[in-house]
Amino acid sequence: MPKFFLHRNIDRKRWDAAVSSDASGLPYGYSWWLDAVTEGRWNGLVADDYSVVLPLPVRRSFGRLTQVQRGAFTQQGGPFGELKDGDLQQFLSALPRSIVSLNIPLSEDSRAEDIPSSFNIRQRTNLVLPLDADYPTLLSGFSKTLRKKLRRNPGGRVVDVSPETVIEIYKASSGQKAGLQPHHYATVLRLIQASLANNSGHLYGFEDDTGLLAAGFFPHHNGRVINLFAGTTPAGFKQAGMARLLAAIIQKHQGPGNLFDFEGSDILGVGNFFRSFGSVEREYLAVERQVFRF
Repeated sequence: MPKFFLHRNIDRKRWDAAVSSDASGLPYGYSWWLDAVTEGRWNGLVADDYSVVLPLPVRRSFGRLTQVQRGAFTQQGGPFGELKDGDLQQFLSALPRSIVSLNIPLSEDSRAEDIPSSFNIRQRTNLVLPLDADYPTLLSGFSKTLRKKLRRNPGGRVVDVSPETVIEIYKASSGQKAGLQPHHYATVLRLIQASLANNSGHLYGFEDDTGLLAAGFFPHHNGRVINLFAGTTPAGFKQAGMARLLAAIIQKHQGPGNLFDFEGSDILGVGNFFRSFGSVEREYLAVERQVFRF
């Protein structure tokens, strides 16, 4: 059975090795990622001598009692590693009684039949685009409306931008609608810095002769590039800035085994925009169990 470890007792090197071995190519389970999005407030379950691990981000604690909830800017939460049949059920059954409420998303290969009946299950949708084909072939899979939009706004280039530029553009364009508060921006700044320090993130902007049109933070791991945090300038809203940025990144990262991860969305308009790139759905599950609130 998996064993519960407090954060301070986790062997980070072996934990990260398990995450690295996971076939999904998701970076969300790395110790440095969890440190950034929880400020070090996470514990974990470990099975088979660190062959499989499950992060448990702590939202609140009261003595030994804790609430576990998805870390900010973290779409999927594990388990990570060399999973075998039955592992997920064992992990969820091994949660310590000190966790009085839990609400976390699982990784995309998790199955509902492996989840104990004591948990509520929600199905979520992610959209991804395999980048194995050459760019002209990928472009032909874009919707007619998107291709027309790109033809009407030709030119431009991908440029490097600073974390502060990405955050300010997002704050001005989408921050209020997303309900982000100052502590969210502090968290994403820590995450950007940690990703760059671990060679696992890109900061891309897209500009043309009129100036900067869009910019974003795109973590990457094992060929998977994730559209995590991106915004559009006022000029970009008029000139298809986000569409041009994402199309340029898709072209830049095209290659065998690579994948562009749109990171959602269950929001209809956003999901339809991502589908216009020819993306395909990959479902994942979220589980919830609550003993009491505090």
